Amino acid sequence: MKKSIKKSGQKIIKKLSRASHKTAEKSKEHVKKHIFQRVSNIRNVRLWVFEWILLVTVVILFSVIQNIWYRSSYESEVFVSGGGYSEGTLGAINSMNPLYASTNSEKTLSKLMFSSLLAPDTSGHLGNSLAKSVSVDNTGKIWTVTLKDDVKWSDGAALTAEDVIYTINLIKSSAAKTTVATNFTNVKIAAPDDTTVVFTLPTIYAAFTETLDFPIVPKHLLGNIEPGLVYENDFSTNPIGSGPFTLNAMQKNPTGQTLHLSRNPNYFSGAPTLANFTLRTYSKPSEIAAALNRAEINASADLGTLSNKADLNTATIYERKAPLSGGIFAFLNTDSLILSSTKVRQAIQRGVDMAVVRQGTTEDQALDFPILKRQIPDLKFPEMPVHDTAAAIKLLTDAKYQLTEGQLFDPTGARASLTISVLSAGILPEIATRLSEQLAELGFEVTIDEFIAEEASQDFFTAVILPRSYDILIYEIDLGLDADPFAYFDSANATATGMNLSNYRNSIVDDLLLSARTTMNSQLRKAKYESFLKYWLNDAPALGIYQSSLSYYYTKNTRIFSENNVLTHSLDRFADVTYWATEKSTRNRTP
Repeated sequence: MKKSIKKSGQKIIKKLSRASHKTAEKSKEHVKKHIFQRVSNIRNVRLWVFEWILLVTVVILFSVIQNIWYRSSYESEVFVSGGGYSEGTLGAINSMNPLYASTNSEKTLSKLMFSSLLAPDTSGHLGNSLAKSVSVDNTGKIWTVTLKDDVKWSDGAALTAEDVIYTINLIKSSAAKTTVATNFTNVKIAAPDDTTVVFTLPTIYAAFTETLDFPIVPKHLLGNIEPGLVYENDFSTNPIGSGPFTLNAMQKNPTGQTLHLSRNPNYFSGAPTLANFTLRTYSKPSEIAAALNRAEINASADLGTLSNKADLNTATIYERKAPLSGGIFAFLNTDSLILSSTKVRQAIQRGVDMAVVRQGTTEDQALDFPILKRQIPDLKFPEMPVHDTAAAIKLLTDAKYQLTEGQLFDPTGARASLTISVLSAGILPEIATRLSEQLAELGFEVTIDEFIAEEASQDFFTAVILPRSYDILIYEIDLGLDADPFAYFDSANATATGMNLSNYRNSIVDDLLLSARTTMNSQLRKAKYESFLKYWLNDAPALGIYQSSLSYYYTKNTRIFSENNVLTHSLDRFADVTYWATEKSTRNRTP
């Protein structure tokens, strides 16, 4: 029995052992199947999860980019109302009365604070400013100007025809001594009502409308002041105008003056986009350049005399150039002993290589005549003589001059000497030097008298120009909106007070110029000027050098005058000043 029990126990143990072994084998198989064999699945799941995360990220990023792209399609950054603008100008402001403006700073202030009857518009033509209309009768002598309705001064008072008549009488007064160039001598003026001014001329003057571009001042503030005392009146420091801006305050600073202007709420053409306009005055162009580099000002039109424009930071400062209705000429003084001979002047005309003299200017700036193509588009200009040194020497020989070993002697045996007078403005001194070198090649002995522009402009006018103390004068003249060279080449203006800088006298030319400006027939006027140019070219009273242009330097993120604007004078840049801006904002585009 013990044996059977023992065997029975052994069987049970064996069964338990086999069961335990089977269980262990099953456990190992289960672990292997459900754990170790699924490790690779974990890798696959992780890759799957990463791919989904990447896909979701790309979708989100695409949505953000798409939103930005769509926003840029219906939103844009535009200039808006508000903000301030500052311009640097040359010269002090001694009077804010526009009738006494002489420095660039005073002229700029006048343009911003005062209005005229007519003014050049953005197309370069005279447009209505204070005037609603201008008409002339059949005789060509009676001009009627009608003012716009409800025009006001910045203090709210009405601007009427009486203000216009008062201003003209003040300009005509010798006691007032204004600086306005408009001449109303022998012109009768009447105001039949508050909005009408009638001008009766002694003779026909085709370009009369150009005389209507002068600043109007208020009679209700100055009417009781003696003309000789107007300059000293408080109005010169606290003006009331009718322009787009009005004075807030003026203060002195280390470089000059700062004038703070604000929108004129009564401006007849609507409120400017700019809320404020600041003028900062300087005594030298180099100071203006430094102020631009420091972003102390937004812009300046007075860097034309800056000798080294490379000092400007071109990364933040831009230049906008625009041709003007002016020109630089070399005026040959026909009263000079040497230049009184037509043959000598013709010799200079033929012997001077103008391409060399004009170096530093662009090809489209070249100017041969005292009339611009844009003034009379279909005008036929005579052909300029080509540069010919041999022909020039022959002309000098015909005039009894002798060229010996490169030196020219006049008929008396004296050295042929010429003096060139010039202001040290911009490239004018360089032009004078090149002209003197060209004349030296013809045998002339040449001396250059150079005057510092910023220091001696008035002395230059009184000591050189008025007495005609020069043989050759390099000088800039204003050719005007319409062609009318009468002031510069008519014999009557060959006086100390006239602007005939060549002292040129030709009775036939006088008749041509007078008849051209006193006819309303445009074709006849054109024919007269074509004849004038032929005589002018043959008599050679002056050499055309180049057409004036405005270089306006400004900082980025500013809206200034349009590059499509046609300018007559540099101040015409303000023709669209109501649209200038510096303030920007993001706006939705109109669908």
